[in-house]
Amino acid sequence: MPDVFVAVPFVKQETLFYCGPATLQMLLTSLGVASPATPPSWQEALWAEVEANTGAVRPPGAPSTPTAPYFPTQKCESCGSTVGWKCWSTTPDVLEDLANAHQSVARYSISTHVGESTATGVLMDTIDANLPGVVLIRGWQHWVAIDGYLHSEPGATAVAGRNLNGVYIRDPWTSAATHYVDWSTWKVSYLKIVPCGAYAGTMVAIGGVRLGSPAPPARPAPRAPTGLRIIDPLDDPLRFSTREVKMIVSPALAIEHAQQGVTGLAGAARLRPGFDAARATKALLVQRLDGHDRYYYIVTFEAGDRETARVIVEADDGRVTEVQAVQETGQSLAPYPTADSGRRRLVAAVEGLSPPLHYRIREGTVGEHPVPVWKPCGQSSSPFLPFWQYSVGDSFVYYRFDGLRFDELTEGPA
Repeated sequence: MPDVFVAVPFVKQETLFYCGPATLQMLLTSLGVASPATPPSWQEALWAEVEANTGAVRPPGAPSTPTAPYFPTQKCESCGSTVGWKCWSTTPDVLEDLANAHQSVARYSISTHVGESTATGVLMDTIDANLPGVVLIRGWQHWVAIDGYLHSEPGATAVAGRNLNGVYIRDPWTSAATHYVDWSTWKVSYLKIVPCGAYAGTMVAIGGVRLGSPAPPARPAPRAPTGLRIIDPLDDPLRFSTREVKMIVSPALAIEHAQQGVTGLAGAARLRPGFDAARATKALLVQRLDGHDRYYYIVTFEAGDRETARVIVEADDGRVTEVQAVQETGQSLAPYPTADSGRRRLVAAVEGLSPPLHYRIREGTVGEHPVPVWKPCGQSSSPFLPFWQYSVGDSFVYYRFDGLRFDELTEGPA
């Protein structure tokens, strides 16, 4: 079978900074660890262990942020005079330690990489041992679990001894739907290097081997480039002025590309419940905020009156890069909100809103961006979870597609 996967029950993170505890909860549940009595929630209990076991000394001048709130032993990295301190919520070391402390099925170990293939190889080795993997994505912004991969379908690429099409992830910010990422998107957009600190210049994976199994061969420590400024091509300031200007495909053409693109995934049994008897019906254009002139479509598939799958279609060339699908036939994806519903909610909920707004809103004074927006950030790690953006005076407010409101989109360690 082209699908190789591990059963990993989905868990949604309970706060902006619980991606580490939520990912750990998914890993432990997959390995048969029973949920402890509540309250507190399991994530709250794991967060207390993170705080107790991080073991660093927090610098006095490091900021406390919504995605990395203060605790005395917090690990903070010095990222130069321009960026300043960046603080972790859950470091790789404490995640590794807690993963091993709470179960006796497998031994998990941090590995660092300068190449996407070797990092993905560690994760696939872990899946082949019928264990979930864990990886730090988008540099150092977010922890996710890896619960499978797709191989040997048309268009596969040789990666770490497999003919790989893409990987399956469990992202605690999204939903229980199956989430597939193709290899080209995985290596370019997800597996980015950590920008500074102890893991600077590398990608961080946490792979596992079953206890009693032979230890994997030792991998040489990666050597990060020195004396170089590493520039993501998508962030290169020269890229916009020198690249060829491309047209954006129409919504109708995006739907056509989506319908054609998923036929290449016909062998993926995990995705089949989302596409059986379903057809692509609508395309929503989203503007990316992390690059110049970048857009993508979210194309929705429906079976009858149920929304059963969504795919990401790149707006400049029509490539299908990611898939979100129901896990079982008969299930539905939660519908997306309209821009107008978010604006009305914002205007109507000023009194008693928690957290309180820092500005007064009057009817008719709220600006509405014409299309949803998204970038990888502490408030959303998935392009399936964009924002409606509203302007109030000189401030922006963001309503995420699951209804949560944010006054800013921030970046930093997981």
